[in-house]
Amino acid sequence: MKIVFTYYPAFVRYNHGVALLSSICKEQGMNIKIIPIDKMFFKKIESFDPDYICASFVTVHDYELSLPFLSNFDCPVLAGGVYLRKGGYVDENIFSHICRGEAENIHSFFIYGDTTIFDKIQYCQDISALPLPDYSNVIGNEFDRGYSFLMNKKIIPYSHSRGCPYKCSFCETQNLSQGVRIKNTVKKDLKYLFETYKPDIFFFMDELLPYYSRLWQTQFNGNKTRYFSYIRADIEEYDLKFLIDNGLYACAFGIESGDEDYRNRVLGKSLLDAEIKRTIGILKENNINYIPFFMIGTPDETIEIYNKTLDMFKNIGGYPTIWQYEDLKRSKSWDGQQQQ
Repeated sequence: MKIVFTYYPAFVRYNHGVALLSSICKEQGMNIKIIPIDKMFFKKIESFDPDYICASFVTVHDYELSLPFLSNFDCPVLAGGVYLRKGGYVDENIFSHICRGEAENIHSFFIYGDTTIFDKIQYCQDISALPLPDYSNVIGNEFDRGYSFLMNKKIIPYSHSRGCPYKCSFCETQNLSQGVRIKNTVKKDLKYLFETYKPDIFFFMDELLPYYSRLWQTQFNGNKTRYFSYIRADIEEYDLKFLIDNGLYACAFGIESGDEDYRNRVLGKSLLDAEIKRTIGILKENNINYIPFFMIGTPDETIEIYNKTLDMFKNIGGYPTIWQYEDLKRSKSWDGQQQQ
């Protein structure tokens, strides 16, 4: 059986879900190709002649950009990805099957015709039992995102966990019903990845690196390979120093608004200016590259709040980035209600 896994490379030419499902299906002896949607997409599809095409969507944007490429195939086209798990709308006329849960059992559909993953939302509770993703398409330059400190580095991705313990009002993680799940194979996995691919840097893809877990810290302690990860700006000093002592090279964290009261009262960030100052001071002291994230156009934002955000953006140092706020309701397939 020949299966294509595809995605639209909007920011990076890598999709963790696609790479993981490819690895699972390869273990079952299937002929798998990862073919990102680009100018060579149709030619590669025609050459491979797959039995199924499986598309993974991360946001409403890559979903919409993918649509012109996914119609009029002779073989069935399946839809899945985190965008659908968050309740995103998809055109059911285009896709023969739609998966709104986690799809690690998709091989059962291909082998036995079992449609359970489409009929009922499923989640993988033991992510430690999953294989490492398929790294065959990874070159190592997929994650520099134009930041000078990441360019010309060989970067290998890895995910320690799924989920985030925080519930910020603007973040789509709040729409995922499962709690945090952390691997217990971290030390073994990173050792294998380093010995196999010799990266300059690991790119840790977790929504939030699970440094808050002492069990995770036990696994990670002694890491020697530099890495980039996502943290909270209110990270405890002890935890931040632990990350630095174990290879932290660069990090990103959300501040969202320059107005402390608005940031916490409306956006639910639970983040004080004093905590931001403390974290940035430690990062600067240890020469750690950092990317603060801000948002504009958020609910009830006034010109005064907007100007405070711009002032903090200009003065915070590092490599700050501003995002346009997006209403989470835009991508819902029903009136703001999460499917059960």
